[in-house]
Amino acid sequence: MNKTQTAIPVRRIVTGHDAHGKSIIVHDDVSPFTLSETRIPGLVVTDLWKTFSTPANTTDGAEPCSSTITLTPPKNGSVFRTVQFPRCQLQRPLEPGRALCGHGQRRHARPAGRPQGRHAPYALD
Repeated sequence: MNKTQTAIPVRRIVTGHDAHGKSIIVHDDVSPFTLSETRIPGLVVTDLWKTFSTPANTTDGAEPCSSTITLTPPKNGSVFRTVQFPRCQLQRPLEPGRALCGHGQRRHARPAGRPQGRHAPYALD
């Protein structure tokens, strides 16, 4: 990350049930389950919830996100996460019709004269 860009903390609220079956808040804090990618400064993955089976077992009380953060979810499970991507920063002047972003990705610039969000119509005969 550059000096002006920092990871945004992600709040995680976990609910459960008390001994009487009433809904309660178990956790309400910033998620500590984050992974920063050193090869791509500014990329931060934050796991909020993880399941290991379908249907999920939520009765054991164990913290499901305490395992290692991996790209793929557990077999027969799921992962709910946020991903913060680094800001796109121009590294050199724009070439006609193209922009070079932070890590070398090329993106097409919007054609001049066309409103943003409008696409050329296509007709099928």
